[in-house]
Amino acid sequence: MRYTHLFWGKILLALMLLGSCSGSEKEKSDSSGPANEFKPSWIIALDREIAKDSTNPELYLKRAQAYYELGNFRKAEEDILRATRLDTTFAEAYLLRAKLYMEAQDYKRAMKLLLKTRRLNPKLTEAHIMIGQIFFYAQKYDDAIASLMEAIRQNPADYRPYFYLGLVYKEIGDTIKAINSFHKAIEVGGPIYHAYMQLGLLYDALGRDEAKDYFEAAIRLDSASAEAWYALAMYYKNRDKTQDALNIFREMVRRFPQYEKGLYGLGYMYFEMDSLQKARRMFYMATQVAPYYAKAYYMLGVVDELLGDTSKALWAYEQALALDPEFELAQEAYERLKPWHKREVQL
Repeated sequence: MRYTHLFWGKILLALMLLGSCSGSEKEKSDSSGPANEFKPSWIIALDREIAKDSTNPELYLKRAQAYYELGNFRKAEEDILRATRLDTTFAEAYLLRAKLYMEAQDYKRAMKLLLKTRRLNPKLTEAHIMIGQIFFYAQKYDDAIASLMEAIRQNPADYRPYFYLGLVYKEIGDTIKAINSFHKAIEVGGPIYHAYMQLGLLYDALGRDEAKDYFEAAIRLDSASAEAWYALAMYYKNRDKTQDALNIFREMVRRFPQYEKGLYGLGYMYFEMDSLQKARRMFYMATQVAPYYAKAYYMLGVVDELLGDTSKALWAYEQALALDPEFELAQEAYERLKPWHKREVQL
């Protein structure tokens, strides 16, 4: 199972924000702005502090951080710019602005600010981590490793560089180092859902039974993760443990009725068991929740063809090809079935 850089970019950003969530209590603002604007109490308190000490860059950074955690990036950047105008050497402010650009996936601007941050304060571990991230996205793996190793040297108690190193080593095919890095992340940071998932996937690819333990650990940490349930179901399926896989897929459909891969997986299990009507229902449901799912349309066509409904089968193959013109199996099925369908219509 392989993930795109974009997908992992989102995961890495989510991990960077662990612990940054704040409450949602709001009060009516007594500061400037629209009359009906509401602000959390801690921002109102910072407004008052800034009113008393308007030349203190630290206060603007604190308020920028508060806005950042609320997701108000425009306000956050405004305060960051105020802070850096007051202190052009304020490394922590440039770091937070780089985070804003990371959120927007503007890695070029983020890197420029991070390099400036590192020059101003080489001991900011966060800057080294983020630089490592960007190098990872750019597939400059040696540079990514160097930045992440520097982050570990500065703060060996931070689990994130170990986790990111695991991703880098996985990407370059060094499975042993990847596994060791994810294990180290857990040793340093405690139970980490994404580290458990990565270890499960790596052990599964090696054909090792430990994979199941890590998928189950991930589910215990986040039972609402359809991804973890799916990985466990596929673990059983790939080892021909049909009943175990079937039970997991059925539980997935109950828990996650909008998760197309669960619907497709259960449909395929039924298909292999020759329960064609049940399989058809699952494949059809998968196309309804995910109209872009070419494989589900293809399997819907396969089932309809086996059931003798060539008209429906041909339509399903056409849908699959419309979504993925390079889908060879769908193309072969369409070309095979179309002449027969024409004959049936003529008769």
